[in-house]
Amino acid sequence: MIQKMTVILPTCLALALVPLAFVGCRAQKAGQYFVDEHPIIIAHKSDGSMHFTCLNREKCIPPIESFGWLSSCGIDEESNLYCLFGLGDIVYVNLEQQSARHIAIDPDPKFEGALHFLYAYGKIVLADFETVVIISKDSSYKIVQPEEVGGISIGGLVRGKKDQVITFNPSPVEKDGKRFVKVFIIDLNSGDVVEKPLPCPPFVEA
Repeated sequence: MIQKMTVILPTCLALALVPLAFVGCRAQKAGQYFVDEHPIIIAHKSDGSMHFTCLNREKCIPPIESFGWLSSCGIDEESNLYCLFGLGDIVYVNLEQQSARHIAIDPDPKFEGALHFLYAYGKIVLADFETVVIISKDSSYKIVQPEEVGGISIGGLVRGKKDQVITFNPSPVEKDGKRFVKVFIIDLNSGDVVEKPLPCPPFVEA
Protein backbone atom coordinates (compact mmCIF):
# COMPACT_ATOMS: atom_id res chain seq x y z
CA MET A 1 0.00 0.00 0.00
CA ILE A 2 1.37 3.40 -0.96
CA GLN A 3 0.63 6.19 1.47
CA LYS A 4 0.65 9.82 0.48
CA MET A 5 1.27 12.60 2.95
CA THR A 6 0.08 16.13 2.38
CA VAL A 7 1.46 19.13 4.22
CA ILE A 8 -0.63 22.28 4.48
CA LEU A 9 1.38 25.47 4.67
CA PRO A 10 0.06 28.68 6.25
CA THR A 11 -0.11 31.68 3.96
CA CYS A 12 2.90 33.96 4.42
CA LEU A 13 3.26 37.52 3.21
CA ALA A 14 6.51 39.43 3.55
CA LEU A 15 6.82 42.78 1.82
CA ALA A 16 6.38 42.08 -1.92
CA LEU A 17 7.22 38.39 -1.70
CA VAL A 18 4.27 36.06 -2.20
CA PRO A 19 5.33 32.41 -1.68
CA LEU A 20 3.51 29.81 -3.72
CA ALA A 21 3.33 26.13 -2.76
CA PHE A 22 3.14 23.43 -5.41
CA VAL A 23 2.51 19.74 -4.85
CA GLY A 24 2.75 16.75 -7.16
CA CYS A 25 3.41 13.03 -7.02
CA ARG A 26 5.35 10.44 -8.96
CA ALA A 27 3.50 7.33 -10.22
CA GLN A 28 4.79 4.12 -8.63
CA LYS A 29 4.77 0.52 -9.89
CA ALA A 30 2.45 -2.05 -8.33
CA GLY A 31 4.10 -4.28 -5.75
CA GLN A 32 6.26 -1.58 -4.18
CA TYR A 33 5.61 -0.89 -0.51
CA PHE A 34 6.93 2.35 0.92
CA VAL A 35 5.89 5.79 2.04
CA ASP A 36 6.23 8.44 -0.64
CA GLU A 37 5.82 12.17 -0.08
CA HIS A 38 4.58 14.74 -2.52
CA PRO A 39 7.39 17.14 -3.40
CA ILE A 40 6.60 20.38 -1.57
CA ILE A 41 8.12 23.48 -3.12
CA ILE A 42 7.84 27.10 -2.06
CA ALA A 43 8.67 29.70 -4.71
CA HIS A 44 9.04 33.45 -4.45
CA LYS A 45 10.28 36.22 -6.70
CA SER A 46 13.24 38.34 -5.65
CA ASP A 47 15.94 40.35 -7.44
CA GLY A 48 14.52 39.51 -10.86
CA SER A 49 14.67 35.74 -10.26
CA MET A 50 12.45 32.96 -8.99
CA HIS A 51 13.83 31.28 -5.85
CA PHE A 52 12.76 27.83 -4.65
CA THR A 53 12.81 26.06 -1.29
CA CYS A 54 12.11 22.30 -1.11
CA LEU A 55 10.72 21.30 2.28
CA ASN A 56 11.04 17.53 1.88
CA ARG A 57 13.93 17.15 -0.58
CA GLU A 58 17.66 17.38 0.12
CA LYS A 59 18.27 19.03 -3.24
CA CYS A 60 16.19 21.83 -4.68
CA ILE A 61 15.98 23.97 -7.79
CA PRO A 62 18.53 26.76 -8.24
CA PRO A 63 17.15 30.25 -8.89
CA ILE A 64 15.85 30.78 -12.42
CA GLU A 65 15.39 33.93 -14.44
CA SER A 66 11.99 35.56 -14.13
CA PHE A 67 10.28 36.39 -17.42
CA GLY A 68 7.64 38.72 -16.00
CA TRP A 69 4.63 38.04 -13.84
CA LEU A 70 4.10 34.42 -12.81
CA SER A 71 0.60 33.41 -13.91
CA SER A 72 0.56 29.68 -13.13
CA CYS A 73 2.66 26.67 -12.09
CA GLY A 74 2.24 22.91 -12.00
CA ILE A 75 4.07 19.60 -11.56
CA ASP A 76 3.99 16.71 -14.04
CA GLU A 77 3.92 12.97 -13.35
CA GLU A 78 7.72 12.89 -13.07
CA SER A 79 7.81 15.69 -10.47
CA ASN A 80 9.14 18.23 -12.95
CA LEU A 81 7.98 21.80 -12.44
CA TYR A 82 6.62 24.04 -15.18
CA CYS A 83 5.90 27.75 -14.69
CA LEU A 84 4.08 30.09 -17.05
CA PHE A 85 5.26 33.70 -17.11
CA GLY A 86 3.29 36.45 -18.80
CA LEU A 87 1.57 35.56 -22.06
CA GLY A 88 3.83 32.87 -23.49
CA ASP A 89 7.06 32.22 -21.58
CA ILE A 90 7.36 28.81 -19.92
CA VAL A 91 10.20 27.60 -17.72
CA TYR A 92 10.39 23.79 -17.50
CA VAL A 93 12.41 22.64 -14.47
CA ASN A 94 13.81 19.13 -13.97
CA LEU A 95 13.77 18.62 -10.20
CA GLU A 96 16.12 15.61 -10.21
CA GLN A 97 18.73 17.19 -12.48
CA GLN A 98 18.21 20.68 -11.00
CA SER A 99 18.12 22.12 -14.51
CA ALA A 100 15.76 24.57 -16.19
CA ARG A 101 14.78 25.17 -19.82
CA HIS A 102 13.04 28.24 -21.21
CA ILE A 103 10.29 27.68 -23.80
CA ALA A 104 9.15 30.83 -25.61
CA ILE A 105 5.97 30.79 -27.68
CA ASP A 106 6.28 32.89 -30.82
CA PRO A 107 3.32 35.26 -30.41
CA ASP A 108 0.45 34.31 -32.68
CA PRO A 109 -1.80 37.20 -33.74
CA LYS A 110 -4.81 35.22 -32.55
CA PHE A 111 -3.32 34.12 -29.20
CA GLU A 112 -3.95 36.69 -26.48
CA GLY A 113 -2.33 34.91 -23.54
CA ALA A 114 -3.11 31.85 -21.45
CA LEU A 115 -6.45 31.96 -19.64
CA HIS A 116 -6.46 28.17 -19.20
CA PHE A 117 -3.40 26.05 -18.34
CA LEU A 118 -3.28 22.24 -18.22
CA TYR A 119 -0.68 19.46 -18.16
CA ALA A 120 -1.80 16.27 -19.93
CA TYR A 121 0.05 13.23 -21.29
CA GLY A 122 3.47 14.86 -21.46
CA LYS A 123 2.19 18.08 -23.03
CA ILE A 124 1.61 21.57 -21.66
CA VAL A 125 -1.68 22.95 -23.01
CA LEU A 126 -2.57 26.64 -22.99
CA ALA A 127 -5.74 28.32 -24.22
CA ASP A 128 -7.23 31.77 -24.50
CA PHE A 129 -10.77 32.53 -25.68
CA GLU A 130 -10.24 31.10 -29.19
CA THR A 131 -6.86 29.37 -29.50
CA VAL A 132 -5.20 26.28 -28.00
CA VAL A 133 -1.40 25.93 -27.84
CA ILE A 134 0.06 22.41 -27.33
CA ILE A 135 3.70 22.42 -26.14
CA SER A 136 5.96 19.34 -26.08
CA LYS A 137 8.92 18.81 -23.77
CA ASP A 138 11.33 19.31 -26.70
CA SER A 139 10.02 22.93 -26.90
CA SER A 140 8.08 22.34 -30.15
CA TYR A 141 4.44 23.42 -30.17
CA LYS A 142 1.24 23.41 -32.20
CA ILE A 143 -1.40 26.13 -32.42
CA VAL A 144 -4.99 24.90 -32.85
CA GLN A 145 -8.27 26.77 -33.30
CA PRO A 146 -11.24 24.47 -32.58
CA GLU A 147 -13.53 26.83 -34.49
CA GLU A 148 -13.18 30.21 -36.12
CA VAL A 149 -16.19 32.14 -34.91
CA GLY A 150 -14.74 35.15 -33.14
CA GLY A 151 -15.50 36.06 -29.55
CA ILE A 152 -15.41 33.51 -26.75
CA SER A 153 -15.34 29.96 -28.12
CA ILE A 154 -13.24 28.19 -25.44
CA GLY A 155 -14.68 27.84 -21.96
CA GLY A 156 -12.02 25.61 -20.42
CA LEU A 157 -9.65 22.65 -20.82
CA VAL A 158 -10.28 19.10 -19.59
CA ARG A 159 -7.92 16.11 -19.67
CA GLY A 160 -9.48 13.46 -21.92
CA LYS A 161 -8.58 9.92 -22.93
CA LYS A 162 -5.02 8.95 -23.86
CA ASP A 163 -3.31 11.83 -25.74
CA GLN A 164 -6.49 13.90 -25.86
CA VAL A 165 -7.65 17.15 -24.32
CA ILE A 166 -11.23 18.42 -24.42
CA THR A 167 -12.49 21.97 -24.71
CA PHE A 168 -15.97 23.40 -25.18
CA ASN A 169 -17.82 26.49 -26.33
CA PRO A 170 -19.55 28.01 -23.27
CA SER A 171 -22.38 29.44 -25.41
CA PRO A 172 -25.07 26.84 -26.24
CA VAL A 173 -26.43 26.62 -29.79
CA GLU A 174 -29.98 25.77 -30.82
CA LYS A 175 -30.95 23.29 -33.53
CA ASP A 176 -34.39 21.85 -34.29
CA GLY A 177 -35.74 23.37 -31.09
CA LYS A 178 -33.06 21.74 -28.93
CA ARG A 179 -30.06 23.30 -27.22
CA PHE A 180 -26.57 21.85 -27.55
CA VAL A 181 -23.07 22.58 -26.28
CA LYS A 182 -20.27 22.22 -28.82
CA VAL A 183 -17.48 20.03 -27.40
CA PHE A 184 -14.12 19.69 -29.17
CA ILE A 185 -11.80 16.70 -28.72
CA ILE A 186 -8.21 17.64 -29.63
CA ASP A 187 -5.49 15.08 -30.40
CA LEU A 188 -2.37 16.27 -28.58
CA ASN A 189 0.00 14.67 -31.11
CA SER A 190 -1.56 15.67 -34.43
CA GLY A 191 -3.60 18.69 -33.38
CA ASP A 192 -6.66 17.24 -35.15
CA VAL A 193 -10.03 18.37 -33.80
CA VAL A 194 -13.27 16.36 -33.60
CA GLU A 195 -16.48 18.25 -32.78
CA LYS A 196 -19.19 16.51 -30.76
CA PRO A 197 -22.38 18.38 -29.82
CA LEU A 198 -23.81 17.41 -26.45
CA PRO A 199 -27.46 18.10 -25.54
CA CYS A 200 -28.03 20.64 -22.79
CA PRO A 201 -30.09 19.49 -19.80
CA PRO A 202 -33.56 21.04 -19.49
CA PHE A 203 -33.49 24.49 -17.91
CA VAL A 204 -35.52 24.72 -14.72
CA GLU A 205 -36.29 28.14 -13.30
CA ALA A 206 -35.71 28.55 -9.58
